[in-house]
Parts: sequence; C-alpha cells; structure tokens
Amino acid sequence: YEAILKENPHALLYSMGSADSMYNPEDKTAGKSGLRKYWNLDFAVPNTTDLWIVTIRNKKIKDFIKATGFLMDKTDFIDDMDSLINSKEALHIAKDEYKLKPGEGWAIGYHFLLNKISGINIIVVVGRDTSNNFTRISINAKTKEVIGAIHKVTYDGVTYNWEIFNKP
Repeated sequence: YEAILKENPHALLYSMGSADSMYNPEDKTAGKSGLRKYWNLDFAVPNTTDLWIVTIRNKKIKDFIKATGFLMDKTDFIDDMDSLINSKEALHIAKDEYKLKPGEGWAIGYHFLLNKISGINIIVVVGRDTSNNFTRISINAKTKEVIGAIHKVTYDGVTYNWEIFNKP
C-alpha cells in the first residue's frame, strides 16, 4: 500500500483478485489453503480517472502501471480493511456451506476477488461445485454472510448459463 500512497496519497483500493500461477501452472496447491502467491490490485482516486494496476508476485510488486480508469465515487472503494474477513476465512465458509472444490485446468485451485458492490464489501471465492461446474460464492466480507452463489451450467455441451446455486 505504501508504494501507491507515494504515487498519490488519495488513492484507495478499488478491487483485488488472485491470479493463476502463470510461471508455475503445475502448482496444484494454489489457493487450496486460502492463500495465493499472485494478486492483481486496482487503486484509484475518487472522482478522477486516475487508476493504478499493481501486480503482486510472491509478496513483491512485479508491475505498477498507471492507467486511465473511469470516474468512481468514494462509496465505490473498499473500506475498513481491518474488519474484513480474509481469503482463508472465506474459503472455509465456501467449502463448509457449499462443498466448494478447487478449480482445475485454466483456473487452478481456489481464486478470490474483493470488490465493493452496492455499498457492501464482498469477497468472492471461485472454484467448482460437486458436479464440477465453475462456481462463485459471494460473501459479505464484514458479516461473513453468504449473499449469493452461482454456477455455470452447460445445457448441450456448448451453451453455458449462470444459475443460482443452492446449498447441497
């Protein structure tokens, strides 16, 4: 966070998400404990188009890119980080309540996204359901309540649709 604040002291975290191990695609343990080595973070300044994309690899900044974003109000930014659950806690909830399994193929292990939607800080855990469908479990990052679960279901081997996923 220090690097971005040196660039602009008004920058705030807008979103963050884990990324696959592009340097080691055979890493079958990626995200299985709730931890990832590769992250992309988006920072911006409220009411401006200033945007920074920060890529983290093994706890070090790999890329730091200044870009032009879109206007966002201060309410769009992730706040109160200290009171939010972490990816390990979110994974425990997703596995316990939805029997979520790690991804295979192009999305190895479990993935995590943190965004603010409609004023709520949301952490999303991505994996596979018990039928191996690509699945997203959305959790209120403050209250730990699951607020949504969807999975991508195929109908004819080609056509996919996102559907609400109920607890197994």
